[in-house]
Amino acid sequence: MAIKFHGSPRVTTLLEVQQWLQKRLDDGVECPCCTQLAKVYKRKLNGAMAFVLLLISRHKGGEWIHVPSYINAQVRNPAVAAAIRGDWAKLTHWGLIEELLGERPDGSTRVGYYKITRNGRLFVQNKLRVPKHIWLYDGHTTERQDSETVSIIEALGDKFDYSELMRAR
Repeated sequence: MAIKFHGSPRVTTLLEVQQWLQKRLDDGVECPCCTQLAKVYKRKLNGAMAFVLLLISRHKGGEWIHVPSYINAQVRNPAVAAAIRGDWAKLTHWGLIEELLGERPDGSTRVGYYKITRNGRLFVQNKLRVPKHIWLYDGHTTERQDSETVSIIEALGDKFDYSELMRAR
């Protein structure tokens, strides 16, 4: 496939555009083909994500649960509930939770049901370390590897006390 590229006097191949784009993904750049922002995002496994994983691990039998509703039921403080919403779904990229695939009546594929994986349970039990960071491009994990790993205690940081949370089970 050939395209006209940013006013270039010649036609550019798709391979040339891909190579040009690849060099600029860390900073982000507008794709000359579709005009969307193309960027690789570095994401850290943070304390709120580790806390939500702990909450999910408490659910009986590892069944599918509607995590947004479950968070609201488990966390009575609205400020805390609001602070932990969002990033937890990225735990799928670490292989710590699994998302139930399906479609809602409105057509969205985000049904909100998840369950903890075997590695998720090992991580919660502090028996597994995982990469501290992942890199995402267009909602997918890239092939970059992080040599730095993190335990659940390290991920929880100063905001959450692992021993206290485990006693609360």
